[in-house]
Amino acid sequence: MTYSMSDVKRAGRLWDEMPLGEVADQMDIAESTLWRWSSMDLISTDTNHLSKADEAMIERADELYDVMPLRRVADEVGVCERTAQRWRKAGLISTDKDWLKINGGREKKTDPGRVIEMYHEKEMTQREIADQVGISRSTVSRYIRQYRNGNL
Repeated sequence: MTYSMSDVKRAGRLWDEMPLGEVADQMDIAESTLWRWSSMDLISTDTNHLSKADEAMIERADELYDVMPLRRVADEVGVCERTAQRWRKAGLISTDKDWLKINGGREKKTDPGRVIEMYHEKEMTQREIADQVGISRSTVSRYIRQYRNGNL
């Protein structure tokens, strides 16, 4: 999908008034697109949109991160892994455990079976799956190819 600078400016104005997830819903734009615009300094806000529910969710995520890897934490608290990664980078959640060493290396960002289910049963496009799950479209394509070849 192609967006204009007026879309970007509108998203920036809305983000000052509401959390980014609500901006995404109101504008019918993937939240990952808005985060990408933010990382490119196209949109920003100084407003703290954390509600009490968000604070409780982050507190719970921080507790869980001591007993499980970030991907599972995200699933448990009902956010995408990218959100949990942002919380970690912002210092909102932390752990002393090195989950990569414990799990024997890099862990998959998402369960390939979940991607296959979204593609076949929910009939989502590869781009929609990538945006929702927080992985690249090429990773979605690779999981689908592996599934079709019986390697998954």
